[in-house]
Amino acid sequence: MTLQLTIAACSVIGAALFFAAGYMLARIHPFFSAPDSSVKRASAADPDAAAEPLEILIDTLAPDEPQKAKTRAAEADTVVTGKAVNELRARQLREAREKLKNAAAYILRLKNYAERLAREKQALEQEKGKLEQEKKSLQDQLQALESAEAERKRLSLEVAELKNRTDAATELQAEKENLSAQLQEARDQVQGLSAKIESKGTVEEENKDLSLRVEMLNEQLEEMEDLQEENSRLKAQQNAIQEMESEIAALKSENANLQSMKIVQAGPPQPVMHFTEEGLGAVLQHLVNRLSESENARGAVLADELGLMIAGTGAHSEAMAGIAAVFAETSAQLQNMLPLGEIDHMQIVNQNDLNLTIRPLSVSDHEMILTTLSVGRGPDRNTIENLMQEIASSD
Repeated sequence: MTLQLTIAACSVIGAALFFAAGYMLARIHPFFSAPDSSVKRASAADPDAAAEPLEILIDTLAPDEPQKAKTRAAEADTVVTGKAVNELRARQLREAREKLKNAAAYILRLKNYAERLAREKQALEQEKGKLEQEKKSLQDQLQALESAEAERKRLSLEVAELKNRTDAATELQAEKENLSAQLQEARDQVQGLSAKIESKGTVEEENKDLSLRVEMLNEQLEEMEDLQEENSRLKAQQNAIQEMESEIAALKSENANLQSMKIVQAGPPQPVMHFTEEGLGAVLQHLVNRLSESENARGAVLADELGLMIAGTGAHSEAMAGIAAVFAETSAQLQNMLPLGEIDHMQIVNQNDLNLTIRPLSVSDHEMILTTLSVGRGPDRNTIENLMQEIASSD
């Protein structure tokens, strides 16, 4: 039943009780308003008339047993008279007033309950508004992430193209250096031939060859200058590539931060599967499901030293299983570098207080690695061992 239906039902019940109380008061009003002297006079003059309010009161207060009440009233009229009748009426009046007080108290409790329900409804509506705002904020962040991802892909394509151009520019630079060397060699040869011409006189054939060679060298020089301009343009493009790479790195960092905030704001993960059959697999899956029940939990994975997932929950279970292999390799390197002995656990915390905890675990003589992702500190070893004992005893 919804909150609105509950409030409506309470209002209807309160109205019905008010109506019943008014009806009862209306029926017994003559009896309450008559003074003691008039009651005594009525009992002395006409016992039947004095007993009539008593019958009305009995019918009103006990509608479920009218015949018994009338029988008792008739017996009372035949047995008691005078003072006994008045005492009986007074006692019945007290009982009727007590029932009316109880009815009024019940109506007051119903009113208080309805007011409390109204306050809870208002609080729920305020909480609903906050959740809608958070949902809108998350949708905006997701849209920004999608736009950033599309921009990153476009920039990656441009970076690849610019790298190709950079390689071409490098080749042109090498060719330019080669041509510069050839040009310098040709100039040296021209100077040598000029010296020969001055010393030996003018030789037309050699002059023609030299002219052709000089012309060819001039063409190569022009081509080299074009290559220098192309090289300058490629250097400018290379600088643009470096700026784009810096921007891509900043976008990647921002994307990682937003993804981390998304994980922090998400709720606990749902169980991946429920095993109906008995066995170690069912026990391990039940263990990670229980570890993911906390409000701060964002995932739990059991994997072997090779990073193969055995049981897990959460959207990042595959990546968390791969971290187990990294942990095994890192632990071995650390033990070779420092005399740490057996490592109990390794913990990684980011700026949003998102904790990644990796610890080795032995279950039924099987060595495994448990990786948990949580907001704040994850479960400690005592909590995990107590939970394993609880699961084992329940099986």
